[in-house]
Amino acid sequence: MNRIDHISLIYKQLSDDISADELVQLQDWLNKSEDNKITAESIAAVWDSSAVDDEQISALAGDIDLDAEFELLNERIQADAKPETKVIPMWRKYIGLAAGLAVLIGVGSFVLFNGFDSESEWAELTTGDSAKEIKLADGSVINLNANSTLKYPVEFTGATREVELSGEAFFDIAKDAQHPFTVHTPFEDVSVLGTSFNIRAFADETNSEVSVTTGKVKVDNGTARQILLPNEKVIVDHSSGVMEQKITENLNENAWFTNVMVFENAQMPDVLDDLEIYFDLEFTVENDELLTCPFDASFDFAKDDNLNTVLTTISKVFGVTPEKTNEGDYILVGGSCQ
Repeated sequence: MNRIDHISLIYKQLSDDISADELVQLQDWLNKSEDNKITAESIAAVWDSSAVDDEQISALAGDIDLDAEFELLNERIQADAKPETKVIPMWRKYIGLAAGLAVLIGVGSFVLFNGFDSESEWAELTTGDSAKEIKLADGSVINLNANSTLKYPVEFTGATREVELSGEAFFDIAKDAQHPFTVHTPFEDVSVLGTSFNIRAFADETNSEVSVTTGKVKVDNGTARQILLPNEKVIVDHSSGVMEQKITENLNENAWFTNVMVFENAQMPDVLDDLEIYFDLEFTVENDELLTCPFDASFDFAKDDNLNTVLTTISKVFGVTPEKTNEGDYILVGGSCQ
């Protein structure tokens, strides 16, 4: 049995619908690790505070297409969200299912709560090691990067559309001139009418960045304000609040969700910086001459390319030998611009 099957058994046990043989299988799985016990306890805790019906249990216990089930959950939540509906009844209906799916899909965590307005119904999604796409009620699409958190209304009912972000996300906002869209981060507010842009605002970094792909964006942190157009970005210093506006020359600003990198006559320091961010590792160059070399290549990590493809290409172009360290980083030994 796989992990999905065992989680299905947890729901069967909670609903008093588990056979003696299944109970033995579940107990064996729980005894194998503390993580398994924590998973069961977490689901049970959510169960105790919610009312999950038999139909939802059966859906979890059956054959599950994880991506389809998560999207279905979002659709069902949004379909039930009415301006006059209070948050507690709706979330009691779906919170058990949401928690179970979050465990199955591995999205990190998915919770529901009251927003700024006590009448509003809000959701909070925190990703784990992978990114996740979210479609909002207004048709806007958000790609939430790994280790990031987005808080958003299930239904937009007021004069504005507002969400909260901690981490990184790419926003493709549905146009609605009557209802401006604002993203609140701990460091700045980003307001638009309908556009696409990227925000990187991690609490453990010294700067946050906002870059625009289409449309117009206003960035305001209370002490400074900038208007950005396509191919422009602003860097906000977290300590001083100072904003620095730049032209976006990096073709790989959004590689984290496009999974495509393009280097056109790029200098190796910039190439290595982009690769370090994407693969979450560090490169050290033994021969400083390599840092003066231009590099031309493209990689599609959504298809066949991966880190080995990159290392092989760099090795062939510059004659370097990549050596992996104990920490998982790489030293580029030798080589030249040739």
